[in-house]
Amino acid sequence: MALLKKNILNFLYYLLVVAGSVAMLVPALKLRAADLRVPFQYEFDVVWLLTAIKGVLAHGTFLTDPNCGLPGVMQLYEYPSSDYLHWALIRLIGLWAHSPALTMNLFYLLTFPLTALLAVIVFRKLGLSALTAFVLGLLYTFLPYHIFRNVGHLFLSTYYMVPCGMLLVIRMLQGRLDYWPVEPAGTPPSTRTTWLMVVLAVLVAASGAYYGFFTCLLLGVVAVLRMVRLRQVRPLFNAAIPVALMLLTVGVSISPMFWYQHKYGKNPAAVIRGRNGETYGLKITQLLIPVTNHRIHALAALKDVYNQKAPLVNENSSATLGIVGSIGFLVLLGIALFALRVSPAFTDLALLNLSAVLFTTIGGLGAVLTLIGFTWIRSYNRISVFISFMSLLAVGMLIEQWRVRWSPAVTAVLLIGLLCIGLLDEIPRFDPTGYAVTKAEFQRDRDFVTRAEAGLPAKAMVFQLPYIPFPENPKPVNHIDYAYDHFRGYLHSRQLRWSFGAMRGRPVDLWQQQVSALPTPQLLTEVTRAGFDGLYLNRDGYADGGKQLEREITGILGHPAFAVSADGKLVMYRMTEYRLKTAGLP
Repeated sequence: MALLKKNILNFLYYLLVVAGSVAMLVPALKLRAADLRVPFQYEFDVVWLLTAIKGVLAHGTFLTDPNCGLPGVMQLYEYPSSDYLHWALIRLIGLWAHSPALTMNLFYLLTFPLTALLAVIVFRKLGLSALTAFVLGLLYTFLPYHIFRNVGHLFLSTYYMVPCGMLLVIRMLQGRLDYWPVEPAGTPPSTRTTWLMVVLAVLVAASGAYYGFFTCLLLGVVAVLRMVRLRQVRPLFNAAIPVALMLLTVGVSISPMFWYQHKYGKNPAAVIRGRNGETYGLKITQLLIPVTNHRIHALAALKDVYNQKAPLVNENSSATLGIVGSIGFLVLLGIALFALRVSPAFTDLALLNLSAVLFTTIGGLGAVLTLIGFTWIRSYNRISVFISFMSLLAVGMLIEQWRVRWSPAVTAVLLIGLLCIGLLDEIPRFDPTGYAVTKAEFQRDRDFVTRAEAGLPAKAMVFQLPYIPFPENPKPVNHIDYAYDHFRGYLHSRQLRWSFGAMRGRPVDLWQQQVSALPTPQLLTEVTRAGFDGLYLNRDGYADGGKQLEREITGILGHPAFAVSADGKLVMYRMTEYRLKTAGLP
């Protein structure tokens, strides 16, 4: 009976954690002003992500899509992803939501209660009391990192598995995952602990390459620390077990790339990575100064001045820890730098935190890795969610030491006050008018594609100009972000098939590049011979707004574009009659 009562209370407690995080979402993101059927953002990588989600909902996979990359098939084997945990959740949500935009929005909103739940569970596992874990779990959930990344960096917003990665790291540091005991009296972990370790390692790796990499990095730090302390090599073998599991998981995730390259040969042009590991490195200043758009205008102005004048300000601007996390971070730095005499748990956490900073800060050891050729991990500022967890855990450990001196009522009042101050400091001022702007743009594109689809044959092929390499293309002439804008056509269409999305360096991409560079008469001849009935033009991709090219196209086809977007940016030409004429058909 006592066990049943305990389980019920635990269930109600974690239900309260989920409910608290969901309740905070509405004011934090001003959701009353949002239309969930419209993406929260509609630019940059979001357009590409919506395209991938549409492919998953339609075909069950993002690796290939027969409606893009024509006259071939879009394939992403050479643009690998290890985010299969997230894709599985997206697929489940999509079974009900159907719409890519709604699916993406719901998935992003789901990351808040998931993060809160797992953070609180791990905080409790690490010895924090229920109320302390509740407060710190919510503070961890509503980090500026989570809010600013939004759907623009959707798979970075999904850091809900980071607490589980930190649990592995800390348990390894405590010697509770020693399969090769480092002391004569040591005993290997139980079967239940072993299976839990396996599951967590696999899920952490399946939640993204960055978070898996940072977990492995911290496990490596743990191995070195314990080898030095114990003067044994066995800690290295113990840490190697979860690291090997994560590497194996990532290897399985990207194995389609190896299969594809074995079959068709390597393609060095597919993904071009820079060798600069410092541009997106961690900045301690960004960890500690106020959040962008802080509720206190003086603090918001301070952040704006820094962002405008300091070098290398980019996505690291979202790494702010908040006032509570900053206190924990400074405490841990003080312990490590001044060798303060504290409990072993504090010392261990401080050394982990210092190691994370030294490795990922601008000019740190991570930049050395990039320099010698390890270029897949470049944005080292993304370790801030690990640093935040350690910093909040340090605050929680301090609270647990002090709360024995306070009455339960005083403890509750202080913790609730800490939660309120922390959330007000972390959650920036949010302008809901952005939802209306995004909705208008989204609807404008949808209306244009609907008209275009009505004027072309069913399942018609559409050739898109100007030529834009895929993926990760630099910005062209005068458009804000053109890397993935060509996907807007596919995103809003039901039956049309599109040329954009051919993998750079492969035959279809090379054909598109060559054809796009031909004089207009030859260009039209080649694309119609390939079976294209529509010609889609983004005027922003040309210095003159496409005027000269459109005059030539109109003169050859004998008619102007039959569909123009409301903002005048996109146009669609019908080439069906021209295709039949050049083919010699009546």
